[in-house]
This record gives sequence, C-alpha cells and structure tokens, in this order.
Amino acid sequence: MVFNLKDGFKKKGYTIFLLESNFNIGNKPDRVGVLKTTDKYSVLQQIGTDGINYNITNDSLITIIKRFDKQYSLELIGASGDWCEFLIHKEPKNWLTFAKEIYKVCPDVVDQGTETVEALAGEMKKTKRLYFWWD
Repeated sequence: MVFNLKDGFKKKGYTIFLLESNFNIGNKPDRVGVLKTTDKYSVLQQIGTDGINYNITNDSLITIIKRFDKQYSLELIGASGDWCEFLIHKEPKNWLTFAKEIYKVCPDVVDQGTETVEALAGEMKKTKRLYFWWD
C-alpha cells in the first residue's frame, strides 16, 4: 500500500510510511503512518527512531542516515521507535563493503537476521532496501 501511495502523498507535501509491520502474524494488520512533511529526517525525528541500546540517539542516527543518503540516495519507506527502512536508489559499487558499514551501525540486522554480512550484502542487492533494526 505504501508503495502505491507514496508518490501521490509526496506531491501533496506528505510522507506515507510503514509504521508497524506485523509480518502477517495472527492476521494482525500492519500500521501506516502519514506526516505532513516530505523530509525523511523530520519523519525520523518526529517518530523518535533510535538504536539507543547501541548508544545511537535519534540525532546520531539522522547524521548516519544523511551520510548514507549522500552516497546511495535513500528513500524512507518505514520507521518506528527502533527500526527504519529505505529504498536504495543509487547502488553501491561494492555491496559487501556497504554491508560491513551497515553492520557497524546495526549488528542486530545480521546477528538476529541474515546471520552473515555476506548474506546482508546479497539481500540488499536483491531488494534494493536498507533496513536498520535494533533489538
């Protein structure tokens, strides 16, 4: 739903994004957020996304995202208290190097997710998505 609506919302000055994904568990629906801004950093600030159990405050996360955004042209598609997700519009020259950078910021995405940095690189290359999640 977010993918079908995001461009229309952006033209009107809004950002629509996934706020809660329930992964079809127990037929519980996902939740979508809408904010009157087209600034992804403002969305992250208003939601208060952080990786605080890794000493990543909201401000430091926004600084990290800005750095990656300059390199890879990121589009926010989801965010909540301890996670955020982006479409990658400019592919890295080396996906493994990129995955290693992500692992430094967000070990949980590998340690509790893909299990290896190489698998993370492959997943990002396949999906063109960047996902941060701090458990």
